[in-house]
Amino acid sequence: MNSYCRKKRIMDKIILIIILGFLYSQCTHKHEILIAENHYDLGVIYRLELYSDSVFHFSMNQALKNDSITRCTGKFFLKNDTVIFPSPTYPIFGSTAIVKNGFLEFLDSTMPFKLQILKQDIVKKGRADSLKVSDVSIFTYMPKFYHNVLPNAIHYDLNNEDLMEIDDLVRLCIQENKDRLTMDMSSYDKQYVAVINQQKEKEVWVNCGCKWKYDPNGYKYRLIEADDGGDCYFNVKINLDKHKYYSLSVNGEV
Repeated sequence: MNSYCRKKRIMDKIILIIILGFLYSQCTHKHEILIAENHYDLGVIYRLELYSDSVFHFSMNQALKNDSITRCTGKFFLKNDTVIFPSPTYPIFGSTAIVKNGFLEFLDSTMPFKLQILKQDIVKKGRADSLKVSDVSIFTYMPKFYHNVLPNAIHYDLNNEDLMEIDDLVRLCIQENKDRLTMDMSSYDKQYVAVINQQKEKEVWVNCGCKWKYDPNGYKYRLIEADDGGDCYFNVKINLDKHKYYSLSVNGEV
């Protein structure tokens, strides 16, 4: 074998080693697979980062406490679109969350709670990501939390046709109850919890609260709750199979 052929074989081997090394480094390089945040009112920012090596980093920044920052790190596991934390990221959040509707939603927290996804490489966009919603946040049914308003039910995923009907029925509810609801539809942020009830019907609990300029996105992350406030806060149930609303409740009424 002449010297040219030997040199060529050596160069080919070097190039192959470089290519394999590059591919290996790409496969083993730690990278973010999810970043999600919750900008709570009063200057609190929750941030969760998930990495390809199954490590998470969580932080809570409290601007009103001299930028006090709480941090924790741990491991997580993925099961399709579900993230499981053997040790909770933070005491109130629980240990199981689902990637859904552009949010990471915790399913076993002490109260409904979500983080808005800024980046994710866990699941492909699904049907829920194309829902046409405005001023609406959809929450997954949690039996332990919603058992008083939606007892013995199972979760139901809304579609765009459902959302259009809910919008029409909430609007009708406001129009037909002007003595109790004095503001128009555009004044409210809305939250939906949809289930299949005991009668095998599609039922939706609609929770409404006045838009608040000091925390315009708060309704996306956690449930709207208030002790009073009159018709600034109300909730109503909708039956999508019977095409009607019922059980209207307005804050402050006795």
